[in-house]
Amino acid sequence: MGRRGLFAVAIVCWAAACAKALPTGETDGGEDASTTTDGSSADVAIDNAACPQFDLQNDPQHCGSCTNACDGGDLCSNGACKGACDPPAVKCAGDAGNVCAVLATDPSHCGQCTTVCTTADAGAMAPGTNNPDPGIFLDGGYDGGPGWSLGTAACASSACGVDCPDAMTLCSDEICYDTQNHHDHCGACGTACAASTEWCTRGHCCGLGQDYCGAACTSVMSDNQNCGACGHACDGGTTCGGGVCASCITLTGPSLTQNLGGWVGAGLRFKALKNTTLTSFEFDNQGAADTLELTDTSGTVLQSITVPANTPTFTATVSWPLTSGTSYDLISVNGSNGHWDSYTSWPTSNTSLEIDGVVDTSQATYTTWWFSFQDLKTCP
Repeated sequence: MGRRGLFAVAIVCWAAACAKALPTGETDGGEDASTTTDGSSADVAIDNAACPQFDLQNDPQHCGSCTNACDGGDLCSNGACKGACDPPAVKCAGDAGNVCAVLATDPSHCGQCTTVCTTADAGAMAPGTNNPDPGIFLDGGYDGGPGWSLGTAACASSACGVDCPDAMTLCSDEICYDTQNHHDHCGACGTACAASTEWCTRGHCCGLGQDYCGAACTSVMSDNQNCGACGHACDGGTTCGGGVCASCITLTGPSLTQNLGGWVGAGLRFKALKNTTLTSFEFDNQGAADTLELTDTSGTVLQSITVPANTPTFTATVSWPLTSGTSYDLISVNGSNGHWDSYTSWPTSNTSLEIDGVVDTSQATYTTWWFSFQDLKTCP
């Protein structure tokens, strides 16, 4: 209890002959106190919920309670007005008056009374993880989040430092980083991912469109075991495309029974009806070695695959992306290796592809026959 509190009680006792004592358990607004079973006083925790802006343990203007001020040169030590500080605290002079401070741990008086601990100056550093757009849609916080923090000024063993939030690491610039997600401090301080082609996910640098699943970076846009997110497997015959499990579609063709001769660069012309991937097709041929090409309609080769000799009805397994609304030619380079048959039901389509006819090296399109290719399978 401060001296002002003691003086007030004395006046009341003089005027009223102390006929009325304070109710049991109540105090006069000075330090927070209680009574033990033997009648002695005992310190209790000070509750500063009503004035959290004040340090009721050490503030001489708010000592032990929000409104109790110490008299004259008294100090506030452990929530009570006293003439000297309780060790290991020492008296420090300040603009607001003398205070008691433990120099070993007080960030406002660290090592000596005049040393105030501060956090670093982040300058113009932008908020966030500094990752480029990873190209995947994650909701687990790995494509965003705070990325870094200034932390809280701290004092330990009379030396200033910084306390970082949980799961953040203090780096040499005295800033706390989330090393699981920060592009320039990925996995450890100073370990930076490639500027525009990698991002930091789960403490590892992965290429855009990938996430770190298990023990390696994997394309969650197309991996059937990690589709859209690590551990999300496609089942029931579905395939991962664009990060979503969906069914693949096969567009078949007629039975091809006649030998094709002299049609160099001949095959099917088709249009993608949505963004999809051509994953396989059957090349019905006469058994010669060959090269199969996916070209644009001007003849520019976009993709290709070789066919070994003695493999009639060769099944090509590919991963060729197709863009919605774009037409392509699927052709055989060897002009005397394919098969053909009459066909006039053009165009033929499903929800993924529309086959419009056959094409040859002159880029002429015909709607009388079907050449060489069947069972075009597309997946999302």
